[in-house]
Amino acid sequence: MLLLIASMLLFLALFLAISGLLRTARAPKIEKGSFRRMLDKIGTLNSRLELHNYRDGTRRKLDYAGYPDLSVDSFLAVKELAGVILLAILIYATGNISPVAVLVPVIGFFLPDLWLGEKVSRRKNGIIRELPYFLDMVALCVEAGLDFGAAINRILEKSSRTPLTREISIMQQEIKVGKGREEALRNLAARTDIQEVSSFISSLIQADRTGASLGQTLRVQSEQIRTAIFQKAEKTAHEAPVKMLFPMVLFIFPVIFIVLLGPVVLQMIGR
Repeated sequence: MLLLIASMLLFLALFLAISGLLRTARAPKIEKGSFRRMLDKIGTLNSRLELHNYRDGTRRKLDYAGYPDLSVDSFLAVKELAGVILLAILIYATGNISPVAVLVPVIGFFLPDLWLGEKVSRRKNGIIRELPYFLDMVALCVEAGLDFGAAINRILEKSSRTPLTREISIMQQEIKVGKGREEALRNLAARTDIQEVSSFISSLIQADRTGASLGQTLRVQSEQIRTAIFQKAEKTAHEAPVKMLFPMVLFIFPVIFIVLLGPVVLQMIGR
């Protein structure tokens, strides 16, 4: 029971800590609270560590997750605090430190990485789902007589803030400050790291170079992405029974056996 309570307190504490950091990551400096200032101080110490490969990989993941303003050193500070929090909860719940407790800070240290990976996956899936509809709207505006840039701006004005529209807005800002459209498009592909986005951008650049119909190119790409999404959904549906087998064997079948055989066993013991 104590272990269950400790686990619940752990995940609640980690969720609040990570969520609090990410909410304040983009806030102006004067609005940052004591928790954020503490993370900044720990991050300053982390900046002295020579972790070039780790910094590069984590920087990309933070960008893919939609947190370009969150520094790698601050995220590393969250991981360190997560390990300390988990160990403190374990000590508070059990009242002692066992040899197994040595592994507890390690588990807490890597939990934010799992959270970040899940955040990246969810954001990428959201962009992929939204992309076909966005391309259809761009194609409609282009066929109505607007050029590509004006069509993008019109759609951004009418659309809500989503991961895809945020990335498109960054692309438009890069074009406004003087970058070429092809360079801005390639930067968009690099920031998202999504195959469907890269394919759409390659087709768009090719259409620009060859003078092909932009509206037709966008509609073809939209249809291809929809087909890929449908095929992926079918594959996931076919894999679901296999993935459900282990949880059923481990959790559901034992309960069924207890309900069915429990009364019989109790009667036999009573005799």
